[in-house]
Amino acid sequence: FIPWAVFLFLDPGKASEGRTQRRSETSVGVLPVVLVLSWASLFLLPYLAVFSPSFFSVLASLLNDPAHREGVGGALFVSLRLAAVVGLGTGIVAILAVVAVTFLGKRSPRVERLGVAVLGLPSGISVLVLGLGFWLAYQAWVDPFSGSFGAIAVLQVTVFFPVAFRMLWPVSQAVRRSALEAALSLGATPWRAFWAAEWPRWRGPVRSAVILAAAASLGEVAAVSLFYSDELIPLPWVISRWLGQYRFEEARALSAVLLVSAAALAAFSNLWMKEREQV
Repeated sequence: FIPWAVFLFLDPGKASEGRTQRRSETSVGVLPVVLVLSWASLFLLPYLAVFSPSFFSVLASLLNDPAHREGVGGALFVSLRLAAVVGLGTGIVAILAVVAVTFLGKRSPRVERLGVAVLGLPSGISVLVLGLGFWLAYQAWVDPFSGSFGAIAVLQVTVFFPVAFRMLWPVSQAVRRSALEAALSLGATPWRAFWAAEWPRWRGPVRSAVILAAAASLGEVAAVSLFYSDELIPLPWVISRWLGQYRFEEARALSAVLLVSAAALAAFSNLWMKEREQV
């Protein structure tokens, strides 16, 4: 936000007329652009730093070792499976939360405001604290020493869904009632009317929320550290373990693999949705 705000402040091409704003033909100075981009690039350096000159050689040595190859491949598969479950689960929970708050809001605007505020709280709670409480509450069914894929997924969904809810809530407040009523008057079922009139608006935010949760799940390690097992080890826990063993180059290479996997997941999802839209 800060680089963006400074960029707007230094932009001499802004002009306002009444309540509308429009840009003049005056171009932005080179120095402000360079300063702001340099500042913003500082936030990108941690992502780029995981790619070392020896990345390919280190990765090749890991893949050439049968033990490491099997361990890394299995951890990557667990991470991708967890990301898929968490992404879909987060999207479903966020949509249900939006529907519930909207339904309650029709009866009482105060309850609606309270619901929006309460549903944003889980994202501000430590995953470790939430995980400990989860285990204490459900220890009769969940044993952290034997590992639990479901517990990891539930904890991550609980932490991530408030962000998805905040993305979908504004969409739910701009319902095109005239289009819905027109579809219903033409004989469409409520589901068909929603799919034709409203889903095109929801599709992009829902997709973004699912991708964001899935990508965040790929790198989340707190819930994993509580409920992993020898048969359930996602990639972030391997990286954390190797850092504790001072195997920094191997951990760096796996971090790069994790970053590429998250980017590939987002790119594949976007391409798939574009293909669906074209069809």
